[in-house]
Amino acid sequence: MPIPMPISEPIAVSVHPPESPPLRLHLLVPLALLGLFSTALLLFRLQYSGSPYFSFLIWNLFLALIPLGVSTVFRLGQSRFQGPVWLGFCLLFWLPFFPNAPYIVTDLIHLRHPLNMPVWFDALLIFAFALCGLMAGFLSLWDFEEAIAQRWNGWLGGVFALSSLFLAGVGIYLGRFLRWNSWDLLRHPRAVLADTLTPFLQPQAFLSVLAVIGFIFLFQACVYLCFRQMLNPPREIAREATR
Repeated sequence: MPIPMPISEPIAVSVHPPESPPLRLHLLVPLALLGLFSTALLLFRLQYSGSPYFSFLIWNLFLALIPLGVSTVFRLGQSRFQGPVWLGFCLLFWLPFFPNAPYIVTDLIHLRHPLNMPVWFDALLIFAFALCGLMAGFLSLWDFEEAIAQRWNGWLGGVFALSSLFLAGVGIYLGRFLRWNSWDLLRHPRAVLADTLTPFLQPQAFLSVLAVIGFIFLFQACVYLCFRQMLNPPREIAREATR
């Protein structure tokens, strides 16, 4: 007599879409507090001196935060839009605005003008805005470097980061010395390209322009390396911290 076999019940498998990356509130909240502190310093200066001289720092900081906004949208969209097309699409919007992040550091040049506030206060004011913009820009750069390293390899991610920092140096030169901005790259691309290439075709101007871009690039690379190591410490240090 045949022995009846037990019928196994079907196992319900729930398919969930990939989770979106976390918003990194442990990084964004301190960055927001630094932005609020910078704004408070500016408002205090406006109230105390009656001069709106440094009000342009608000606009500069807004432009500096655009790359972080783009990289955050990229991270949140990775669960829905996967592949190099989404990465390239976001980089197309990110790269023209990335130089605005480290650009605020060069606003320290305004300290050479006689102002109606103590120089230490204005230095602190500009440095606070510059630090906020720099950290926001580097966090966005880290987002894309990490994405490229995970999709391809870490070497390619490092090349991308260094290339972006060099292009940011070129962008800072165009903005500080030739007074171009990110919007001009969209409105007058030929004129911006001509001004970018002209110094490299004139031997008398080549070395001075290359020195400006090179020193800015080296400064960014050193600071970004420190920033990167703090976000992604060596495995030995990470293990010790978790013990």
